[in-house]
Amino acid sequence: MNELKIGQTISQDYTVTSADLASKLGSGSVDVLATPRLVALMEGVCARMLNAYLPEGITSVGSEVHIKHLAPTVEGVTIHLTAKLIESDGRKFTFEVEASDNVGLISTCTHERASIKRENYLKKVAERAKQ
Repeated sequence: MNELKIGQTISQDYTVTSADLASKLGSGSVDVLATPRLVALMEGVCARMLNAYLPEGITSVGSEVHIKHLAPTVEGVTIHLTAKLIESDGRKFTFEVEASDNVGLISTCTHERASIKRENYLKKVAERAKQ
């Protein structure tokens, strides 16, 4: 397996649909890309990079997000997301993420993910669900 390196990047394009709009998600009343959806997309691109390098039985979960949503994006526009690994201690991984559309930069984000043993985590989830 290849090693994940500081400075490594991954990119992804995503076309905004009506389901992604603030007015549909309840995070606002305007027909623009909702910040919670943007957060999910940014987390997703980081997870995709990280999970490709983790050994079997290990996955990652988001643990921290700091986002600046700088400009609106409407339905039908394709956004471009780029994540860059900037720090890692082997268990925690910190990414810088940028999102842009056809006009320019729409968001910047710092996102932290933690690697976890999937089976142990699911046991904790099940125990918590019982409470």
